[in-house]
Amino acid sequence: MSMKKALVIGNDSHEQNKTLLTCVNDANDMHDALQTIGFSVLCKTNQRLDDMKIATNAFIQCIQPGDIAFFYFSGHASQLDGINYLTPTDDRGITLRTIKYRTLIAQKLIHDVYQRRPGLFIIVLDCCRTGMSDDSSNLKSFFGLTSKRIKDGLAPMQAPPSTIISYACAPDQASLAGSSKQHNSAYTCFLLSYIVLPMDIKKVFQRTAIDVQKSTRGEQIPYLNVNCYGPAYIVDNCIGYHAAAQNFLQRRRPCGYYPASDQRRHAIPSHQPRIKNSQHRWNTQFGMPKNYHSSNKIMLPMNTSKMEQPAAWSIIFFIILLLGIIFLPFLHPIYLRYTPEKWHKYYIWDCNWKKFIIGLSLSLGYYIYLLNLSYSTALRMFSFSFHSFISLFALLFSLFVTCTGLPLLKFHSTKIIYSTKLQTLIWITLKNVLFLTISIILCNLIGTLAASVLLFPPFISQNSSRLNHLNTQRFLIIFFIILIGNSAGLISPLGDPPLYMGYTNGVEFLFTFKYLYKIFFVSNGYILLLFALIDFINAWNYKKAQKKNNINSQLYELVPCQKEENDCYNLSSSLPIQWNGIHHSFFLLLILIVILCKGFDIPIKWPEYIQELILFLIAFLCIAFDMIWKKRTPIEWFRKHYSTRIEPVAEVIAIFVGLLFTMSAPIAVLTSLKLPLGPKHLFVFSGIFASVLDNAPVYISFAASAAARYNITVEQSDNNGFLAVFFSRYQADAIESIRAISAGSVLMGGCTLIGNAPNMIVALMATRYSYRKRTKIHRAENADDDFVTDHLENISFIRSLITSCLILIPLFVIITIFMV
Repeated sequence: MSMKKALVIGNDSHEQNKTLLTCVNDANDMHDALQTIGFSVLCKTNQRLDDMKIATNAFIQCIQPGDIAFFYFSGHASQLDGINYLTPTDDRGITLRTIKYRTLIAQKLIHDVYQRRPGLFIIVLDCCRTGMSDDSSNLKSFFGLTSKRIKDGLAPMQAPPSTIISYACAPDQASLAGSSKQHNSAYTCFLLSYIVLPMDIKKVFQRTAIDVQKSTRGEQIPYLNVNCYGPAYIVDNCIGYHAAAQNFLQRRRPCGYYPASDQRRHAIPSHQPRIKNSQHRWNTQFGMPKNYHSSNKIMLPMNTSKMEQPAAWSIIFFIILLLGIIFLPFLHPIYLRYTPEKWHKYYIWDCNWKKFIIGLSLSLGYYIYLLNLSYSTALRMFSFSFHSFISLFALLFSLFVTCTGLPLLKFHSTKIIYSTKLQTLIWITLKNVLFLTISIILCNLIGTLAASVLLFPPFISQNSSRLNHLNTQRFLIIFFIILIGNSAGLISPLGDPPLYMGYTNGVEFLFTFKYLYKIFFVSNGYILLLFALIDFINAWNYKKAQKKNNINSQLYELVPCQKEENDCYNLSSSLPIQWNGIHHSFFLLLILIVILCKGFDIPIKWPEYIQELILFLIAFLCIAFDMIWKKRTPIEWFRKHYSTRIEPVAEVIAIFVGLLFTMSAPIAVLTSLKLPLGPKHLFVFSGIFASVLDNAPVYISFAASAAARYNITVEQSDNNGFLAVFFSRYQADAIESIRAISAGSVLMGGCTLIGNAPNMIVALMATRYSYRKRTKIHRAENADDDFVTDHLENISFIRSLITSCLILIPLFVIITIFMV
């Protein structure tokens, strides 16, 4: 959890320079104000140089990443060659040669604090005082010379990321010094009035500048340099802080800077104001509550962003849906209606519209709760979920429609019988390993989703001679999901949806290749080695089974894997490649260009959802061209290709619509916690969430949670995304965090069928493939009644979870201990 730490210095007495009158008062009052709002304050007054250095070093060392740091200085200062020097009390003997060693350099202080990676650093300099006497109006007299290198006031300073710099006066100008009639300087007086209020800190400085300029009739114009995106609050939304702030404002002495017309407006109330309802209507100007100045009561505006977060119990909608996906397929049918012939069975999870209704009902219940909580919260959550849903639907639909019509490579399966030699079994294993190795390279070029759709049919085809063995079916499908559907796309933003989401939000294109190549080679090498071992053992056991049942084994003579009659694939064709869908390659290339160009900083600004619209347009153009190519009407095309090119996408969307619209609850709870997770924790927890959620939004959620530790939110985004801001400010921490999140969300997404879109697509495609086993072996010619058609086994959620965990847990342990 971030802490609030401050260093306050006020110097009145000086050995050589003029004595000031209000700096110590300014420092003491600022100390009280910051303590009131929860800062841990170190206050020093009339400090010598050694004491100032000790205090600043102690202040810098206590700052931790993500903390809010506040530095305030009131006293004399000067600039030389664009460098600002804060003057200590022992200023005798300061010359042009010794000024660097006898003062505190403001730019060095900012640099040292920035190296500590605070979430927000505020530096306030109320110095460069003038007006004490006629001969002190120009700070050049301090050195006894008139060098052009020395100017009045302070030089402008560049604010690093997450830094706010405020001067009491404009650069190269001197501020007004307080007199004996005034308790504080003009700038500090107004700053104290606003800094204890729970409002955006930038609004605090803006209102302070307006009041200072008005009260001094334009003689003093404060300066503000902000390099901080989005609102930033340093006052917690707590009733205790509100009461303490009111007590502080009541105890303050009048400063005497207000014009006569404004004395009543700034009068301190003589009674304790009562805090009304915490949710005030905000005025559009400066974010202040309505009628803030209309009475003497101090109405404290409140930051209600924390109050509007959904409660932790709201994740129950998501948990119910997740449990339904796991267990509903195993429930027995419900017998709801009886006719004279039989009872009619009704399954809860047997068709897409039932899955859609269940997910939609839970989503509506969740958003009804959000509407009762806050309309703005409901709208924000719906916008986030809808964007995730549309992005997934567009990418899934366009790639699946395009890739299912691509030219299909066909590999003949090597038959295994009881007399098969050992060299043949080794060749079968090597052929599968070589195929998967080439597929890994292709995954990083066209993505895991397109590669899964394109490569799964030939992969099953070249192993069709063993598909009557259930264990063979299971391990082939699960290994294909783990490898080609997930881990193969680890070193390219185009490889896996989470990496692409990071790319479009500010992660550079080569980030995954630079920082994930070791994990990529270790993980894929481990999976390929384990696959080769299991594949060889499976082929050997299959051969032993054939040898043991020599007579009966001939009843299972297999032919090449063949699709249902309405499938566009003809795996029984003698040609090694089909050219009927060659035009689909052009549309796939267009999709890849659109996905790639979206992340580039091109001069054309991409409107919201324009990428999704283009992907849908490409998909429908592909369908239209396919109908023209094959001379079919839309109804004929739909009937012909529904089971292979529409139904799998519809089933995935029916399941994910509920997950995507209810997942904002666990994501919001996770982000609001701002857990201090290290790289190892991020790898493990992002992977766990990715295995039960779609890993793309999980990636963004954990990335946002990691950035939130440094007060960087999703809204704090430049043209390249909020992760670009994260990398620009805290590069080392951003690299460690995003590297761990990328590896966890991609690798552990293969643990379940719902962890990644290709997982479920492959599982659904497998159920639509069939193989034929020969039942009559003594006939000279093959007839239709010689074969019985069986479908591949439907991989269940539980079986895929158990098998994948047994395969991947040793790999995750190795990566967690040695590589993250």
